[in-house]
Amino acid sequence: MGADKGVLLTDRVLGGSDTCATSIALAAALKKVGFDLVIAGRQAIDGDTAQVGPQTAERLDIPQITYVDEILEVKEDSITVKRSLEDVEQIVTAKLPCVITTLSGMNKPRYMQCDNIVDLCKEDKIEVLTNAELGIDPETVGFKGSPTSVKTTFTKDVTDKTEVFTLSEQETADMIAKTLKEKQIITK
Repeated sequence: MGADKGVLLTDRVLGGSDTCATSIALAAALKKVGFDLVIAGRQAIDGDTAQVGPQTAERLDIPQITYVDEILEVKEDSITVKRSLEDVEQIVTAKLPCVITTLSGMNKPRYMQCDNIVDLCKEDKIEVLTNAELGIDPETVGFKGSPTSVKTTFTKDVTDKTEVFTLSEQETADMIAKTLKEKQIITK
């Protein structure tokens, strides 16, 4: 696929890391291998938090641009991107090195040929980094270093039952306010 090098960060000590502990490990690995630009996905599909990329940038003390939809220009010392938010697109330039988090439509994945995969595996081009090599305090990563933990997960039941209301604007506003209070989303 054109990569010059691959690095696999793996260690049992890192298992169970939340976003905070994950960003500690990634920042340490990036410092060790060196980088000009870190490209991360917007969010993982499991926790859906969108926190690892920004937290990693904070730990590296470098700029970050989130929700990148297109890379417009890369210069020796800067990157210019199109950032897509709900109602607006922004053109943003940041100094390098930086972290960008990307939207799924930014790139069309290319798949490797089987022969290339086999050749890559034979050549041992993937460097493996462990926690010991990075010198991270084991108390700051994995379950021990994670300030958050998952109590339980569940799939929300989906039903086809819906309610339709025909209300005036004031009645609609009152109903929304009442529902938000009942769900303790607002308190006033």
